Amino acid sequence: MKTTLFDFIDSALADKTNAKLVFEFYELNAEQAVPILELSGIDLTGYRRVLDNFAVRHIFKNHANHKTESLRGQIGVVVEDFLLIERVVETGKVVSIEVSKIGNTMIVYKLELEAFRFFFVEEVRVRRKELAVLTFYKQKIRKR
Repeated sequence: MKTTLFDFIDSALADKTNAKLVFEFYELNAEQAVPILELSGIDLTGYRRVLDNFAVRHIFKNHANHKTESLRGQIGVVVEDFLLIERVVETGKVVSIEVSKIGNTMIVYKLELEAFRFFFVEEVRVRRKELAVLTFYKQKIRKR
């Protein structure tokens, strides 16, 4: 039986060991890889889009507290926001391609949805052929 995203998040938050747990969303096909290839020159066809327990813990530790997020001009992430990951990467705009501290390529996406602006960052892990979630956060869109 395949684990649901919510079950995975519960497990990731409950397991305090350093054992790595991974949730796989899907494998990228050629059509899904084209926008990133055009921007970065990296062909990600066949890469697996994944979320690990360390990213889940990071997101909840650093981006879920409404009080501290409001000081940054953001809103705390809630569990239901994780369901938007696929929508953000499939319909959102690639804002930038960056390099992480350890030299891996990072892709930053943005999607405006209703009253919110979602930012999502994933890392290209070449040896594992993975696109791994690093973090995401959201902002309330201010009316002008």
